Amino acid sequence: MEELEKAIMQTLVYADIFDYPLRREEIYHYLIAKGKFGKYAVLSSLARITAVSKLIDTDDDYYFLKGRKEIVGLRKKREEWSREKIQKAEKIANLLKLIPTVKLVGISGALAMENSDEDDDIDLFIITSAGRLWLSRFLVTILVELVGQRRRPNHEFKRMKNESKLIKSVGISQKSAGISNIKDKICLNMFVDESHLAIPERERNLFTAHEVAQMKRLWDKDEAYDRFLVANSWVGEYLPSAIGNAKLQFKIKKEKSPTHLLIYLSNYLEKLLCVLQIKYMAKRRTIEKIESGRILFHPDDKSEWAIDKFKYQIAKIKI
Repeated sequence: MEELEKAIMQTLVYADIFDYPLRREEIYHYLIAKGKFGKYAVLSSLARITAVSKLIDTDDDYYFLKGRKEIVGLRKKREEWSREKIQKAEKIANLLKLIPTVKLVGISGALAMENSDEDDDIDLFIITSAGRLWLSRFLVTILVELVGQRRRPNHEFKRMKNESKLIKSVGISQKSAGISNIKDKICLNMFVDESHLAIPERERNLFTAHEVAQMKRLWDKDEAYDRFLVANSWVGEYLPSAIGNAKLQFKIKKEKSPTHLLIYLSNYLEKLLCVLQIKYMAKRRTIEKIESGRILFHPDDKSEWAIDKFKYQIAKIKI
């Protein structure tokens, strides 16, 4: 099998892990390869190997592994569920424009690919001004809480998914069983300040590259989205076609400089809110990451699982 054919197969295998058939354009965009291939070459190779391969099948403009035709219907259902969630996310994102220290609001995870299950929550990715991470998180949390849409820390994702299935199977409602519903709730999943946009080297892998490339921007200012992509240009080592059009130079609008008193008060609030929030979270800490310039909440981190399963499937079909 030639290098490009292997790349196409790897791309389909990775998508299959998430029950996600791909369109032709998506295969090119998310192609897993060590070097960049032209779009015409990728699509031509896809057509050729689909015609002769015993590993690939196609239906209704979607491509997938042989024997996995059912995921086409699943993707269509998930797209319907996801559209409603995205509309809700857009409303919340527009509300967050009220906070001057928020630079970008985006959707991360499965919803960014319109691949959410009906009962999933909504993961938001937020970029803040430099040195205003904790102040921004506090204000964002308050606003989302005030409109009653925040996913609370005690909503356990794994327990909810498993118990919801059990409850549905015996015909008992979640409310009668005393289980909180996370469906369509806003999960403030990740906060990054604009001076810490690059993903640390220890976390750079195929899964994280996908997360960066597929993040759906709802709105941004001061070219925060392009700066995020440029800071994570390493993604091209895994997905060479995914973020190739990010700008390399920026013309950030100069804002009126705040007074010394305002800077002093903002710095004081930032430090105070950092201490208070970390203290508040201490009793609930699980696998969250709290670092300089980054706060990550991953109740169900799929990185290791996805990469292990990808390697297993690749070895199984001998690509």
